[in-house]
Parts: sequence; C-alpha cells; structure tokens
Amino acid sequence: MLKTFKSAGFSLIEVMVAVAIVSGLGMAIYKLQLVSLATSQQTITKQLMLQYADNLVNQMYAHENFIVASGSNTGLGLMPGYSSNSSNSAYVETNYSTAVPPTTDCSTTSCTDNQLASYLLNTWKTNLTTKANLPSANIKAIVCKDSALGVPSMSSPNCNGSGTQLVIKIVWQPHNYDVESSALLSSNNYVMLRVPGR
Repeated sequence: MLKTFKSAGFSLIEVMVAVAIVSGLGMAIYKLQLVSLATSQQTITKQLMLQYADNLVNQMYAHENFIVASGSNTGLGLMPGYSSNSSNSAYVETNYSTAVPPTTDCSTTSCTDNQLASYLLNTWKTNLTTKANLPSANIKAIVCKDSALGVPSMSSPNCNGSGTQLVIKIVWQPHNYDVESSALLSSNNYVMLRVPGR
C-alpha cells in the first residue's frame, strides 16, 4: 500500500496571492492617510488665512480714529466696508500686486486717509507673505470691489470691480500642490471675506 505525503507549508502561488493582498491593503491605507494629512493641512492653512483676512478688517476699523506715537488723534473719514468716497479708493486694487514699503510710516507719523490705507494694506501683505509659512510666490492677496464674489485663482483675483462693498481675497498654493489637489479632488485653497460696512 502506497502512502502519499503532502508537503507542509505554502505553495509559491499562495504566497504571491497573500503578498498581493497585503500590498493592496497597504496602498489603500497609505492613500487614506495621505487624504487625511492633506485635509488637515488645508484646514489649518485656511484657518490661518481667515485670521489674516479678519486681522485686516479689524485694522481698518481700529484705525478710523488713529493715534500716532506723539499721542495726537487723527480722525479718519474711512468707511472700510464701502468704496464710494475717495478716501476708500486707497484700499481698492484691480490686480494682484506685491507689497511695497510705505512712503510714510503711519505707526510713528501722522498720516492722511490714503497714506494710512496704503500703510495698512502693504504692512498686511508683507506679514501675509513672510509669516504664513508658505513661499511668498505661493500666496496672492487683494482687496477689491466684487459684487459677484468670483472665486480667485493664482493667476486672477476674479474681481468684477462693481458694487460698493470691499472684498478681501486670499489664494494660495500648498507646499505639495499636486498631491493635495489630487487627494482632495478639488482646488479649494482660497478665502473670501466681505468687509462689513457701518
């Protein structure tokens, strides 16, 4: 009587199938982790940009009665939420522009309405591009008139220039743009904030 013995262990095909299954699960977990990290990074950056936009709104209002270093008050006629009068035109831009050093330092010198608006806008843009933990070329910001609230892109602020209410728009490109965009299936790296009127 002949006895057949089955060898113990796994065949090569079984091992290859097991490796393929484990590899597939590993890739799925990796993609899920990537989406989670990209979403977290986007949320944190968006909160930071909203804080910067809100900070500019607060500065517009806080400096309506600006106190210079000498202690004298300069009452300003700015109505930050509206652009109908000439003093507000200093805030309004039509295209992206980089921050330029203000000709007058309004933190130590008495300023006119237009000088103060220019000082606030340029100081805000400088802080935004130097302290937001992104390369300065990866952030675009503008204060414009836009009744349609068009979605900004890195190439265009999409401001129609109509209406009287000012809108702050910030758009940015993440550190790992391709990975985050493909993982999130969207390009949602912008914030828009209307400047409320009084």
